[in-house]
Amino acid sequence: SMLRTDLGNESEYGFGVMGSVTNIPRGHQLSILLSSSPRIGPDGIRNAFMKWGEKLQRLHHTKRPSDTTLEYLQYSTDNGAYYYYHTEQNLTYQDTMIAIKEYVDSVSLPIQNWLMDSWWYYKGVNGGVANWSARPNIFPDGISYVRNRTKWDIVAHNRYWASDNVYAKQNGGIYDFIIEGDLALPQQEAFWNQLFQDAKLSWGLKVYEQDWLNVQTQRMNVTLETVDITRMWLLQMGHAAKRNGITIQYCMSWPRHMLQSLEIDAVTQARASGDYQPSNDVNWKGVGISSLWSLGLGVTPLKDNFWSSNVSQPHSKYGNVSESASRLHAIIASYSTGSVAPSDRMESLNTKLVMRSCAQDGKLLRPDIPAAR
Repeated sequence: SMLRTDLGNESEYGFGVMGSVTNIPRGHQLSILLSSSPRIGPDGIRNAFMKWGEKLQRLHHTKRPSDTTLEYLQYSTDNGAYYYYHTEQNLTYQDTMIAIKEYVDSVSLPIQNWLMDSWWYYKGVNGGVANWSARPNIFPDGISYVRNRTKWDIVAHNRYWASDNVYAKQNGGIYDFIIEGDLALPQQEAFWNQLFQDAKLSWGLKVYEQDWLNVQTQRMNVTLETVDITRMWLLQMGHAAKRNGITIQYCMSWPRHMLQSLEIDAVTQARASGDYQPSNDVNWKGVGISSLWSLGLGVTPLKDNFWSSNVSQPHSKYGNVSESASRLHAIIASYSTGSVAPSDRMESLNTKLVMRSCAQDGKLLRPDIPAAR
């Protein structure tokens, strides 16, 4: 934790354990790394972040694996997407995703992976995860059927765990969870290993997206009052992902989560923007700042999905809206060095614009480092 206090023309910086921590175990150690770099030229601040991050990565022996979902064109069903909790009329999600695949093939749009957001699994108390498996009304023939039909790699979303989840011993499951109010936190690496192993073998999970990191952390006393519970939760998740050949995306992360990823090689990407909404010009504005932070830690920053077309899209759940800045969103996505993920209704996809971000096989055309403000 770091605190800055302004005193007239001077500033004081304080470093230490979070003020909310109520107990520090005997033998606990805290290390502080100060890194300085001259602010010279247009790249001065970027170089400062790079030097700082390189020192941290060397200290923790961080070695990020390759992640092909960051290298090829993606289709998204995240918040803001046309198909976010919304399907083609009279179709299941299974049939909708297959129809999208058939359409993009017909217009030679080389999508290679897709983000499967929170609409597919079982929810529990206050919208938390009760069971991270596909509901039969969503995928009647299972996720593997869609995977086999589309041949697309899957980035699968998850959120905070509900207190009534089926995995916890308190609810008849076999794994240790801490339960507080309507939230729960897994305490065994074996839980994550089983979760990832089942998903990898049965339907080909490629990237696990841990969303709502802020909620899982902020709304539990155990994560705010202890110095090691949050670390162990993320380490167990990361170790299991690495063991199963899966990479991780962080979303709604705090600096503490990102810094913790230095011990978790499997974390390869993190959202650097807020959730997209059509014609909302706020969501992308933090990318140029957040990207510096991610870049230093060796984590690829992501801009959220976007509508590539500026026309109104029929039967949209967002009402009669269109995206007035589709070109801007496409440029920012490309220059983030992360995923380029259009999310229009299939017939509204602007193939000509999207193809400016990639080669004919979907390989993304992007700079070596992200653009910064």
